[in-house]
Amino acid sequence: CGGSFSSFVSSGAFCYNLFFVGNYTNYSSSQYYQEANGGVDGAVYALLNANGYLFIGGDFNNVNYSISPIGYQKLATWNNSAWDYVAGNSFNSSVYCIQNTPNYPYLIVGGAFTSPFQYVCYIDFNYPNSGATDTTLSITAPINRNCIGYNGQNYINTTTNGIYYSTSFQSWTSLGTAY
Repeated sequence: CGGSFSSFVSSGAFCYNLFFVGNYTNYSSSQYYQEANGGVDGAVYALLNANGYLFIGGDFNNVNYSISPIGYQKLATWNNSAWDYVAGNSFNSSVYCIQNTPNYPYLIVGGAFTSPFQYVCYIDFNYPNSGATDTTLSITAPINRNCIGYNGQNYINTTTNGIYYSTSFQSWTSLGTAY
């Protein structure tokens, strides 16, 4: 789970913006919460588990924050044993959403960033640190938080209420403006 917090309310133990729920299928007292691998030093807005990686997007500059900070910013992965950067550690502003696509093996990432591409890009989840791919979608405003959806098509909503959809890689259609 991710968000913007620094401790567990129930115990007061430090937990920087990211935690795991242990024994989550058991709704009794054996359920427990644990900071996830040192946490991160800023808000977490998006989480996605794909191909053995937990993708973490947000407004952070360091992962492994409470143990030994590592300068992976805005989008990083955890592979159950180590942190790694994504797309050459090139995201320069907040990542708000990460979503699967119908275009295997790509994930679509959206946010307020202007690098590696402006506001939206694809990441190959088989090789997440190898770089990003342009969507060829000319968006002029950041992607809203949690506003990339997927149900066989990708849907994107920008902060200026422009709505776009795609059923195939690199091919986007405007649905106009939502009010």
